[in-house]
Amino acid sequence: LVDHIAAEWRDRYGFSDARPYLEHELESGRCALLLDGLDEVLDGVADGTDAPLNSVVAEIGRLAARYPIAPIAVTCRRAAWRGELPAFRAFEVQGFTWPQVRLFIDRWFERAPGRGEGLRRVLATNPRMRTLAANPLLLSLITVVYDRTLELPERRAELFRRWVDVLLHEWDSLREIRCYGELTAGHTKDLLQEVAWHFHRQGLRCFPEAELLEVI
Repeated sequence: LVDHIAAEWRDRYGFSDARPYLEHELESGRCALLLDGLDEVLDGVADGTDAPLNSVVAEIGRLAARYPIAPIAVTCRRAAWRGELPAFRAFEVQGFTWPQVRLFIDRWFERAPGRGEGLRRVLATNPRMRTLAANPLLLSLITVVYDRTLELPERRAELFRRWVDVLLHEWDSLREIRCYGELTAGHTKDLLQEVAWHFHRQGLRCFPEAELLEVI
């Protein structure tokens, strides 16, 4: 993993021979490792084994032992967490309070405070939207939708439709992530509709709303 980070720094930022610097910062505790999406390690594994996950967990354990004072945080969806890192303390992300929602909006619209004030007014007068905004991911999507149109739809179904459009067409590009898959956004949406219809016919609800959006 350290080799991978060093290679990324070299290729992305032109920082050649970054490994000695990275190791020194980890040993001194001045560098934090933030490892997102442990549950995604098994995505796309054809044989259904846990070997890739076990390999990643072992690597994280080695890093924690080698750099004991370096802060290391690993994220995982709650539904997929199986306690794979017993040496780590487990925390669950809590929903935002209203002051935290306001602060998030203020920071997002720091260069356009008028828009931020407009979104705060909308949420303050719409209890259902305000409840959704307590989830950081959903608040991000609410903010993106509002930033595009300066309004939020009254019906939650319409808001979800706009969210899906954002996730399919803009979410990765906003985070500067390049997708290498062969599926277009339209094909992906068609596939997701088939998956949703399959679960609907069986009366199943596979994920809570926030986790379904993460999967998408």
